[in-house]
Amino acid sequence: MAPRKRAKTLFDEFIKFDDQLAARGVAPVGAWLRERLREWFDRYEHDPQTCPELWTCVGRGVGKSTLDYKLAVFFTVLGEFAIPQGERHWAVVISLLKEEAKKGIGVCSHYFRVLGVRHKVAGDTIELEDSPRGIRIVAASVGAASGWRAYFVALDEYSKFAMGDTVDDRDAAEIKASAIAMTATHARAPKIIGGTAWGQFGEFYENVVGGTDEHRVVIGPAASWVASDGRITEEWARNVERDARKRSREYGCEFQGSAEGALDVDALRACVDDDWMAA
Repeated sequence: MAPRKRAKTLFDEFIKFDDQLAARGVAPVGAWLRERLREWFDRYEHDPQTCPELWTCVGRGVGKSTLDYKLAVFFTVLGEFAIPQGERHWAVVISLLKEEAKKGIGVCSHYFRVLGVRHKVAGDTIELEDSPRGIRIVAASVGAASGWRAYFVALDEYSKFAMGDTVDDRDAAEIKASAIAMTATHARAPKIIGGTAWGQFGEFYENVVGGTDEHRVVIGPAASWVASDGRITEEWARNVERDARKRSREYGCEFQGSAEGALDVDALRACVDDDWMAA
């Protein structure tokens, strides 16, 4: 990336970074989401003692995963983190599925290419060639969230980690605890937790409905037709998802009233013995 004049604030620097990507054909972060990111950036920059987490809960199509990738690349290129000689530290993004993680590596590599940042891709990692930094994007498990030094951590679709494709270690809270532990040597490591609405239970629900406080900044819950700057309309969502319960959850970003409301009971019934369901 070519040298450039530093923006006034870290938020301004991120917008400048996003605009630079947009000038090269990458879709920018939407105006609604940009404006709500301002509070988190301001607190992250000016309140180093708390370094609040960022929790996002918005409907489908708003760009939660894209935001994770952009923030990972932004802090990898421009974040101020001390890394001991001979070590490589990471921005780690933990995805729900292996396929999503693979896609994320391609997205981040593309961002680096258009920014002119020399790097190489190897499996689930991207290593910068001129810096001891890199990005790891892995599917959710305690094992994948262990053993690395991280200056940035994002958990994508955290509300649904228990529905992921890993065989073991499906406890979402344990995955999150292990991921955050990777930042032990970087007190200023950003921690981003995002997802769509799911059931009215669990850590994701409790933190989102609890709202912004001294430890976190919460964006949402917000429906797709609110947070997507008009790209997704409520009428479009009705046409693509006829099931009102699923539509209100996935696009309306409304938490379901129970585990039964969040899960598809008909699909579950087809997978188990009728006597068990009746018990």
